[in-house]
Amino acid sequence: MHRIDGSGHQDNHFTEGNPQTGTEATVVTADWLNSVQEEVAHVIEGQNLALDKDDNEQLKTAVNTAIGQAVANCKTEVALDRASEIDAAKNEISGLIDQKVDAGIGAVKQRHIIRWSVSGYAQVADSLLTITPGISCKTKRVGAVISGTGAVGFSAKVGSTALWSSSIDSSGGAANTGTVYLTELDAITISLPIVSGEAYDFRGFILVEEL
Repeated sequence: MHRIDGSGHQDNHFTEGNPQTGTEATVVTADWLNSVQEEVAHVIEGQNLALDKDDNEQLKTAVNTAIGQAVANCKTEVALDRASEIDAAKNEISGLIDQKVDAGIGAVKQRHIIRWSVSGYAQVADSLLTITPGISCKTKRVGAVISGTGAVGFSAKVGSTALWSSSIDSSGGAANTGTVYLTELDAITISLPIVSGEAYDFRGFILVEEL
């Protein structure tokens, strides 16, 4: 494609000329018309449409098709991004240990903090999330907090064995728990059997010590 360059153009723009002054109008050359024709034809044929001299809406159809494909591709990319984010969140919840703290000066064993965070309004759930510690350990402390003016009751179990339970609000709280021994493959299921008022963004932690 190129701008008109036939004789009589002005800065590659069309002019009407002026017969009174002998100023020539822009000459529309075959070369320029062919370039316009090919530009339009490439858009139409690029969408796998056969040129049809009896159809004067092919350019519009081709453009609409291209836009539709672009929107569909965008939706696919967004869906894939969301899926990746969800998978990443699942991996983080399922036993990735995000912080280590020393058990004490001269101590050999390590303590770890396993964290979780669930965004959005709290709803009653038998299985809100599952955490796998990834190491053989024993629990030392469990705590959680909820945002908002409401409160929740939360509990945890491994299989059918109940580990701990507690009621918490925005001030937080520690779960009632003794020492619980866990293997690296034990799946801890966190549930919310009770939700009251406006409660959201449930966050918590489990402090464990390696065996």
